[in-house]
Amino acid sequence: METLYRHWEKPDYAPNTLLVTHGLTMRLFCMRWFHWSVEYFESLNNPGNAELRTLIRNDQDKYDLDTPFSQWVQRSTDETVLNAPPMVF
Repeated sequence: METLYRHWEKPDYAPNTLLVTHGLTMRLFCMRWFHWSVEYFESLNNPGNAELRTLIRNDQDKYDLDTPFSQWVQRSTDETVLNAPPMVF
């Protein structure tokens, strides 16, 4: 990730990057890029074989996924175990 950031900051670097990867690595990249919580990351399904995901720059110069990952359990991007109610024994 850090190497990609350094390359993308170079003025002569290509405007587009293609990453060919497995589903888990794709989700890990997105987790790091979008600062998703571990709980949200773990709620996502891997994409199917040969599925594509594209980062699209929005009006605020931020990136969004063109197609979100499906979830097997509903979680929000910032939901963590720290939000869980206290356990009573």
